[in-house]
Amino acid sequence: MGLHGRISWQHPFMEPVDWGIDSSPARFPGVSGDGFAPVDSDDPWDMPVVLAASRQGYEPAPEAPMWTFLPAVWPASARAWILDTRIRHARISCDGKPAQVVPWCTADYFEVEADANELLAECGLPPRPAGRLWLLKSPPDPHSLHGTLELLVKSATGAGLDRMASLAFVEHVRLTLPELFRERRPPVRPSSQ
Repeated sequence: MGLHGRISWQHPFMEPVDWGIDSSPARFPGVSGDGFAPVDSDDPWDMPVVLAASRQGYEPAPEAPMWTFLPAVWPASARAWILDTRIRHARISCDGKPAQVVPWCTADYFEVEADANELLAECGLPPRPAGRLWLLKSPPDPHSLHGTLELLVKSATGAGLDRMASLAFVEHVRLTLPELFRERRPPVRPSSQ
């Protein structure tokens, strides 16, 4: 199976999910070529390109394991990705000495991707492409990614689902998102004649 077949995939009970394998990294106004230079930070908001993207309504996708799948089911018109140029860090301590902050080694990056892809497989999803930082635009209401995630959790809980990454949770989110993105129009008032 080729790379495209592993990234764009359909579970028997779900619509196809799409990791945007054929898409290019997003470009945002105001970011020069050095905007993609390595950033010595764990926080995506420290990346100049993320700040530029936020001016167009994008926010970094959550990195919590329960949301690993989110970019694959998010509407393609409201998502983008950039190269993740962050230099990530770990705290280590040996022999009772104070902890030190050190950059991740290559194995740490691979371990994070392997863990994410294992969780995705448990949810019935294909592996994600490595090295991407996903940016998501929220629906018109509630205006923030955090508010959208709260609505999705509340909806799933109301449907009797556990608040954890699972095939049922992924499917619920996939089916709920289009409703959240539908344009909200004010009610039409009958004209008085």
